[in-house]
Amino acid sequence: MYALMVGVAVAAPCETTLDVKPVRQHGTHRIEAASVAALSARGAMLDPRELAGSRPREAPTEGPFELQQALKLHGWDTLVFEGTPDEGARLIEAGFAPVAILEAAQSSHVLTLMGVRRMQAPDGRCVGAAMELATMDPRTGQTGWISASELARQQRGARMLVSFEPTAWSALDDAGFDVGTATREDRRYRASALMAKARRRPAPDEESIALLERAVAADPAWSVPRDLLDVHRQALLDPPP
Repeated sequence: MYALMVGVAVAAPCETTLDVKPVRQHGTHRIEAASVAALSARGAMLDPRELAGSRPREAPTEGPFELQQALKLHGWDTLVFEGTPDEGARLIEAGFAPVAILEAAQSSHVLTLMGVRRMQAPDGRCVGAAMELATMDPRTGQTGWISASELARQQRGARMLVSFEPTAWSALDDAGFDVGTATREDRRYRASALMAKARRRPAPDEESIALLERAVAADPAWSVPRDLLDVHRQALLDPPP
């Protein structure tokens, strides 16, 4: 039997549904709307347009990197990780609504995950993998259910975003969510995003070096951004004729 948690309503022994307020996107602010809906399960009331306005004004990356920075300014920690539907289900059962990043018509789409259904054994226990997940589509603000297999098929690199209070790290860990692995994946994602920004510069310059220094700080154990930083620094010391 599922225990009641903050923002969680248990509809049946094998169905857990979060109290998510549907949010429809404004303009292109799709992932902001999905994230605002997700945070409503934690009792937060944010405006997607205000959240979008908090994003850094630098050239955007592919994915939620700038959104992570905006959410930090609003007091929320985030993790971008390679999450399966089952990992999303565990977060839902712990009271957190992750955002699944999908592949649709050659462009990224997102869904807020807000509920899960599992198999029920004859003795009433909820067993096995997640069968279906409830979603909120920010394009329309509508909710519905999708099979776990179909969600897995649509996921873009199996990537998810979860946002949470800075005090909730232990709650994630207690729910069986692999915080250590997710943190390492998040560090690698942030460093990769910063490297991509540096590589888009026309040539090595002070800005690309600053971006690469941030990449090294984001994932100190990864040698790739450090090696690229050395290349950019050397290029400034010894520019081509």
